[in-house]
Amino acid sequence: MDGSTIRWVHDKLQEAALGFRGDVSASIKFDIGTTLYYRLRPKELEDDLFNVADLINNGNLRRRPDFATMNMKAAEKARCISAFESARNYAIHGLRLLSDKRWVDNRPLTLRLYTLAAEMEMILGNVEMAAKYREDILNYGNFSIMETLPLKLSKAKSLSEVALKFEEAVAYGLAVLKELGCKLVLSKSLVPAQAIVKLMLVLSKVKKLDAHSIASIGTMSDPKEKAIASILAYIKYASYNNGNIYLHTICCCKLIEMTLKYGSNEFSGIAFGTLGSTVVLVQQDYETALRIFELASRVQEMSGNTRTSEYLY
Repeated sequence: MDGSTIRWVHDKLQEAALGFRGDVSASIKFDIGTTLYYRLRPKELEDDLFNVADLINNGNLRRRPDFATMNMKAAEKARCISAFESARNYAIHGLRLLSDKRWVDNRPLTLRLYTLAAEMEMILGNVEMAAKYREDILNYGNFSIMETLPLKLSKAKSLSEVALKFEEAVAYGLAVLKELGCKLVLSKSLVPAQAIVKLMLVLSKVKKLDAHSIASIGTMSDPKEKAIASILAYIKYASYNNGNIYLHTICCCKLIEMTLKYGSNEFSGIAFGTLGSTVVLVQQDYETALRIFELASRVQEMSGNTRTSEYLY
């Protein structure tokens, strides 16, 4: 039997399974889904993951960690194509398939499914449900900062972009940075002075950059540094909206310093652009500002993020 025949049989079986009604259909769908799950080659299963997952999920299910893993993969695939509601549903279904001892038997998988569910609920605008999933994990404890980082990023996003609690978002972001080993400010009273000194130092470094030095920056790859950059971006946004321009400036300068040391990331271009705007506002040095804007464009392209419509905070 050649590949085309197998595919035809699979399609006909799936079509028949989806057309069944009544109690018998669930059992048959499950049997067909599990057969396909175990018999298809990895590439074939990846191509038809949603259909196989739906057949199994709509069948008579017992708690099976292997099918929970399948739902996690389906959730991640759905998220990649912006099918956020489907991604949420797959993640929740995956959680239901795990045993009551999920945190003991399947800790990494459980954490990943909770994280996906919280992330998708946030994107879908279900803030309370997102918070519930997030707090279930954060209150459980016994996780490293890197394990819970996606959830903490989600909370930072919720505070700054959904709830618009900018002061609380800043405080939360600073606390997360501290957990990551990054102390952003020396003390509240020194923030204005620190911002001015940091701005002058970073501006001096940026003025010395040429095409060769920019080309040699590379891309940030260290997970911890990328995490710090993400939190800095949220603090930068929240502090701007909270009227704390000094803290906003410190975040901008820190992002540029990290770019020069560890490589470009998705926030690098915006940080350089903000520096250019600051040069215009503070020094009225349009020539230097234009050069910094050009650097911002190059750095942003290097990070793989070519969006040009970002608002410069």
